[in-house]
Amino acid sequence: MSREPRDDVDELFGWLEPVEPPAGLVRQVLRRVEEAQPPARHFSRELAWGLLDLAALMALTLLSVSLGWTLAETGGLDVLRAVLENLELLADARGDLLLAVVEAVPWLHLVGLVLDLAVVYVLSRLLVGELSRPGGARHDGVSQR
Repeated sequence: MSREPRDDVDELFGWLEPVEPPAGLVRQVLRRVEEAQPPARHFSRELAWGLLDLAALMALTLLSVSLGWTLAETGGLDVLRAVLENLELLADARGDLLLAVVEAVPWLHLVGLVLDLAVVYVLSRLLVGELSRPGGARHDGVSQR
């Protein structure tokens, strides 16, 4: 094993005497490191927002299927198809056509679907915000907060 020749910095350090660290330095460093680390959390906000978002997406799927079935059963699809295929009907019989659409559309299903879509949007934004936050989820999936 070859040694490098000593340079000027090595010569200067050779003149210095070893310094004893202050008493309790190791304890102080360990205490500060422990204080700097937040307590471990087993249930992170990322997981909570993710689970709520998943539940809202599943509800959105069920509401979509339910709306489709209800539209098919009540004849709402036929009314909507007739309106879209014959737009001149809208000009000729606007009142009757509007009444047929109002009666054919399952409004409760539609309102539930729109509300759940809004919930999915908000929860997805919260989840993305939580994941993109500095000190958020690390690559190993463990929260640093």
